[in-house]
Amino acid sequence: MEKFQLPLATIVHKYTLKKQPETMNHLHPDKLLHSKWTAVTPQNKERHFVVCNIVDYKNQRCQIEAVLTRHRYIIDWQQLRDDKQWLTGWH
Repeated sequence: MEKFQLPLATIVHKYTLKKQPETMNHLHPDKLLHSKWTAVTPQNKERHFVVCNIVDYKNQRCQIEAVLTRHRYIIDWQQLRDDKQWLTGWH
């Protein structure tokens, strides 16, 4: 009796993990505090930010602080997921 063999590409495809869309940064609200972020398009020479406070978990708001100028802004933390606006870490 002859064994049936699947092509290698079929086997590899079956076990590959699905990737998340490339436009999403991985983000969990419990690990958001003190995380570092880089703005893709800096404004007012403010490029690097640190999440300094979680304002409201229910409404998903956090406070970020610019490292250079120490200005603080309140934003929706879901905005940080868009990698067209924000990069994780300091670049």
